Amino acid sequence: MQFLFTIAMMLCLVVTGAFAHAEESLREEQLTIYRSHLHQSPLSRQTRVPEGTVIRMTVDDCIHYALRSNRKIMSTDYAIAAAEAQERESHALGKPVVDYEYGTAPAPRDATRAIQTFFTGDWVWANRVKLGMGIPLTTFGKLTTASELAQSGIAASRERRASEQVQVVSKIRQLYYGIQMAEEVRSLLLNAIDRLSDEIKTAESQDTDIDGKTSEKYSPIDKLRMQVFRADLEKRLTDVQVKEEVALNALKIQMGLPMTANFAPTGALAPVSVKMDTYDAYISRLRADRPESHLVDLGVEAKRLEHQLSKRQLRPDVGFGAFLEAGRTLPSVQNQGTNDQFINPFNFTRAGVGFKLSGRLDINSAIARINRTESEFYKVSLERDMAKEGLELEVKEAYLRVKQSEEQLKRTEETKKLARQMVFLSKSNLDLGIGEKSEYVDALQVMLLSRSQYLESVFNYNSAVAQLDEKVGYVPYGLDDRERVPLQLPKKAPASVKESE
Repeated sequence: MQFLFTIAMMLCLVVTGAFAHAEESLREEQLTIYRSHLHQSPLSRQTRVPEGTVIRMTVDDCIHYALRSNRKIMSTDYAIAAAEAQERESHALGKPVVDYEYGTAPAPRDATRAIQTFFTGDWVWANRVKLGMGIPLTTFGKLTTASELAQSGIAASRERRASEQVQVVSKIRQLYYGIQMAEEVRSLLLNAIDRLSDEIKTAESQDTDIDGKTSEKYSPIDKLRMQVFRADLEKRLTDVQVKEEVALNALKIQMGLPMTANFAPTGALAPVSVKMDTYDAYISRLRADRPESHLVDLGVEAKRLEHQLSKRQLRPDVGFGAFLEAGRTLPSVQNQGTNDQFINPFNFTRAGVGFKLSGRLDINSAIARINRTESEFYKVSLERDMAKEGLELEVKEAYLRVKQSEEQLKRTEETKKLARQMVFLSKSNLDLGIGEKSEYVDALQVMLLSRSQYLESVFNYNSAVAQLDEKVGYVPYGLDDRERVPLQLPKKAPASVKESE
């Protein structure tokens, strides 16, 4: 018996150590996932860049980097891991579950004088250990439904990750185009300020005639107009620089770059090359790629499984079990006997093995739970069509915005050409002495305005294309890193939904 007691104690220690080792392994696995995020990006966080070096990246590079380094995307990986762990928890059939218990306490040395010996400190130490093991054999479909529900949760977590990727890509494209536009406008304003400054210097240093009067090449009103115009351009330049700095920092946040990184985009702002498809083709892409569209279907499927699980909760569980319990005192208790159940209360060994059928019949709560989950299933089934119609409306709005931006881009491009010709003619006439002084300033203002409007039109067009790609769930440039899984669509709809369809 002493040997069995020792074996039971060793089993308790082994089980405790196994649980501790499993917890440590899970922690190491999570740390490994986090460390892998830090090193798998194309521009590693460990890369040493010489101080003062400007990191120039194309919009493709920014998207590629952000898909691996954006913190919100990285956080969704842990949501997927949590859903997968919950799914593994549902695979419990045939896997043993061990319960262990150990207790120790002082006991009187003499059982016939228990109170006197206990309070006088004449003790022995009583030890008790109990091991129980159960193996689930069947739950009559409850664990199967729970596993399907967990798989639906995994698919939903992956779709949320895909949704986050699509949104990050759209934000990066719009921020990148905004920074490019700010650089173009800043260069345009600096050029205009320099040209105005030259003309103002020319006006201030104009020669006087033989009578001591100032020549009439520039009147005082012309000089004041140019000075006011230059002051306005300098104010706009300051605003553009502030907005460019804010957009640049926002882009660094989306990419996961530190704020101290000296980063700048490459190339000038230009309309993206896109071959527009038909509206129906974009609707087809929406249904195939948009994560939110898939999440709606997964939500309906999850409610259906919850309703199915609530109906199966009344079914019993069947399992196989065994237990071993032993108690010993060190040293032995004197004058001990057996209790009413013919068991020695201090020194004993007992064991058992058998099958168990268990369950709970709470009819009132079960019916209420079934009715609640059924109503929720019908509710989300009816809301699904409305949600998908709303998604299609978003695509239509984005599609029309691209068409409108494309037409506006063509108009502003033509206006820009006309304004450039206007500046050339007014400057030539002024140099030949046949033009008005104010015409050149007016032409310069028109050219600056038309150029700014053209850059704004290019930005609006590129942003509209990015938003359209976002609404259909498309990541451009062949950089789609999303993981797709087969969707678990509802197997059947409620009767009311079928009638409405």
